[in-house]
Amino acid sequence: MTISGDQIIQIRTSAKLTQARFGAKLGVSASAVGNWENGFCDFPNAKIQLLIESFRVRPEWLATGEGDIFFAPQQPTPREYAKSLGCSDLFADVFAGFCMLDDADKEKFNEALDFVLAVATRGRARQEGRAGQSIDIGGDNYGDICQLNRN
Repeated sequence: MTISGDQIIQIRTSAKLTQARFGAKLGVSASAVGNWENGFCDFPNAKIQLLIESFRVRPEWLATGEGDIFFAPQQPTPREYAKSLGCSDLFADVFAGFCMLDDADKEKFNEALDFVLAVATRGRARQEGRAGQSIDIGGDNYGDICQLNRN
């Protein structure tokens, strides 16, 4: 996902923060924020989740620039929602990442998940996926380890 300098400016100014204070929340310097805002360098993908959680930015807005910039105060971030259900940190991260996908990638993710669940419900099985990859899932519950083996 590419985040524009204008988007960074909108988030920072809406939060009424200087570049230094905004950067401190993301663990970077004021000059790094200035570089993002001026388009001298790209906003790092590794900081996207921190940006979403620290400033309650909606992933959909980051991806499309449309709709509300921020979650409503009572609306949790995707990660907060998953954690409120008692999910693991890994699940919360995967769920938050899923929410940042565009519609086409969400469809692909759902296809892959359907494939994994179909194999898992048949017990120990080995099936070939679309890309010539095989997937090996042990046991008959969804918590078992799923291993993707390249042919």
